[in-house]
Amino acid sequence: MGLLGRIYDSVRSTLRYKLLALGLLPILLLMPVALALAVWWGSRFTYEQLYIKVNTDLSVAHDAFERARQDYLARLERLGESYRFQTSLEIGNSAAIARQLDEIRRAVDFSYLAVTDLGGTLLHTSTPGHTRSSSLRIEATQGHPVAGVEIFTAQDLAATSPDLPERVRLPLLETPRARPTRRTE
Repeated sequence: MGLLGRIYDSVRSTLRYKLLALGLLPILLLMPVALALAVWWGSRFTYEQLYIKVNTDLSVAHDAFERARQDYLARLERLGESYRFQTSLEIGNSAAIARQLDEIRRAVDFSYLAVTDLGGTLLHTSTPGHTRSSSLRIEATQGHPVAGVEIFTAQDLAATSPDLPERVRLPLLETPRARPTRRTE
């Protein structure tokens, strides 16, 4: 007779073991079910909390980006409507326009500024090498105020300003769960 047979005989023969089996059997049967439910609920709850946190963080970042973009547009609008800029533009004072563009570029930390007419012809720029056409510039030539982010090649950056590729260089930081890569920036 095996171990289970001896346990079964002990339970059948003694009231003490019968009461013990009646108390422990439901616990032993429900424990794995309760444990499985706890693990499932915990993982589901953790996933939902992580999802909510990521959504919240992305929403905050998006709002901050939009506020900064609107602030940039407002500054550019104030420059475009200023008497000093309008007068310099009307009389064709390139030095004064370049000085004003450079002032606002430095104050707001823009990479470059360009003034075009509605036909898209480049009139003035804060960086003389900047002639690249872009989606933002095309939208601006249609009369829409625009500020945003664009992706440039290293050659385009160097053509815009020789020091620009170095200024926008971003080193990659190692993190514990990052995908392996040979890139450093």
